[in-house]
Amino acid sequence: MSNKNLTKMDLNAVVGFATILTAINGMGKIAANPSDPAHSPQIGFFCFFVLLRFKMFIDDEDHNFRVDDPVGNTCAVVSWILFLFSASTISVDLHASISWFMWAIAVSTLWVVNSLFKAYMSGSNIRKYFVYLLFNVFYLLLLFLLDPEFPRLGFDWGELSGWAFIIPCLVVLMEWVLSNRH
Repeated sequence: MSNKNLTKMDLNAVVGFATILTAINGMGKIAANPSDPAHSPQIGFFCFFVLLRFKMFIDDEDHNFRVDDPVGNTCAVVSWILFLFSASTISVDLHASISWFMWAIAVSTLWVVNSLFKAYMSGSNIRKYFVYLLFNVFYLLLLFLLDPEFPRLGFDWGELSGWAFIIPCLVVLMEWVLSNRH
């Protein structure tokens, strides 16, 4: 492994784990009374957040930061910053946290489109990029629907809203399997 790749992986590891630790630290405020039904949505989103961010951290290890890829590098850094903003607001303002997370996924989607285009132009396999693209769009839609400030057409999610995040957690696992099949 070259020093260039080692530096890239170190940056990915530092930012990935800093994001997850920031989310864990924020959840410390809720840990005092986790059985309170009012915390159910934050706990559900936290589980989804950590699972998806960890999966993305592993996926990002395959991304090569190169001088000739300013779009990919910029998308990577911007999405990492947005994920940090999301992590820092989970227990304080769930709507803000979900909004930051959606922006991070949107920027990551631009990164995926950039990678898909480069893979296509070089004749490389583009299947995994289509899987990432499909799931990113699905995550955005699901997060929009699970956002506590999205109008529910009279339906009160109540405690169910935290459990509803099980759906995207399962989707993350399915994406992980599908994107890593050869």
